[in-house]
Amino acid sequence: MLAVKGRFGVPGVRGAGATSNPIGDFWTLRTVGPDGSFFNPPAVVHTDMLQTGLGMADPELCRIFVDEIGEAIRRLRGMGMRFQNRMLATMEGRASELKTNRIVAIQKAVIEGTQTQVLEGANLTDLVVEDGRCLGAVGIDDAGEPFHVAAGAVVLATGGVGQLFRYSFNPPGNTGDGYAMALRAGAPLFNMEFMQQGLATTFPQQAMVMLYEMAEPYRLLDRHGRFFVERYLPPGVELLEACQLKANHWPVSCRDAAIHLDRAIKAETLAGNATDSGGIFLDLSHARRGFMPELFEEFLRERGIDIHRDLVQVQIHHHTSNGGIRIDADAQSQVEGLFAAGEVAGWQGADRLGGTMLGGSQVFGFRAGKKAAEVARGAGAAVETRDAREAFRAD
Repeated sequence: MLAVKGRFGVPGVRGAGATSNPIGDFWTLRTVGPDGSFFNPPAVVHTDMLQTGLGMADPELCRIFVDEIGEAIRRLRGMGMRFQNRMLATMEGRASELKTNRIVAIQKAVIEGTQTQVLEGANLTDLVVEDGRCLGAVGIDDAGEPFHVAAGAVVLATGGVGQLFRYSFNPPGNTGDGYAMALRAGAPLFNMEFMQQGLATTFPQQAMVMLYEMAEPYRLLDRHGRFFVERYLPPGVELLEACQLKANHWPVSCRDAAIHLDRAIKAETLAGNATDSGGIFLDLSHARRGFMPELFEEFLRERGIDIHRDLVQVQIHHHTSNGGIRIDADAQSQVEGLFAAGEVAGWQGADRLGGTMLGGSQVFGFRAGKKAAEVARGAGAAVETRDAREAFRAD
């Protein structure tokens, strides 16, 4: 059975599985080409993942990712997934581009071709655990009625915690349900303090702002048109230096002086100097961008922003959670029969390479499904859905 919060196969805020959102409708696999081969030697990719994770990534799971992401891409292609023909150059190397709404459509078609029962409008509230084994879940449907799903194994693919933040890329369904249910069920969480946040526009819609490699300092202004960043720079740090360091990474990072740009934006916002949409003005009209300016301008123009005409309104948005449920090589948690894949699973470390979250969902989602089926068959439990008011504790 597949339980989804909204309608199955609908990408977006109430969809299930890999969802597109207002930022755009593509994501990238930055270490792997459309044929499943690496741009860099696999050993280099593995080392990069561990170094980027700052000693907090799981070495075995990173090795599994490197060993199996190519086959995961080939499986997608075998299901009918089409990658964009163009290859996107990135600061980390190159990236193959794919449309997430295509993933949703393919996912729907594949599942409809099986005997899988789909339960829509399923808002799970807790997992059922007996004698250390996960044997299903309970929840509330969209009509407010309680339900119970008995299962020999459960795979959580519930995403992250984006909606805990005022500004977030995540669809409304990403409310941390999976983390909470797993923790209450006795499954340890891993690296929960590590998240990725970065600049995106707040008006007219959300769009990631990649401030790569500009020849001059960024021009950030408050709602009154006043420049403010210099007031937040410590002695010995120049604005140009902070901006050039920011060009090396999109997420907020405290590891170099670029953090002062992000702190300045947040401080001005808290001081009440943000725009009505909650943003800070960024003037790019005269900026000389050295990193793929045409692609960047096209990306924003498609979202109603002309950088030669408009002041861009930006704010720090939550992007992803690097931590999650601690899993083993089969994507199983420390509770027997409870599995996790995608953002709800923790294996990445303090930081991660761009594009590995989507790739990881394919690698560990496949492993989770394969092992969960084996566990469920061994448990001999039939999957059923029934009215289960009695399954809810009075407290």
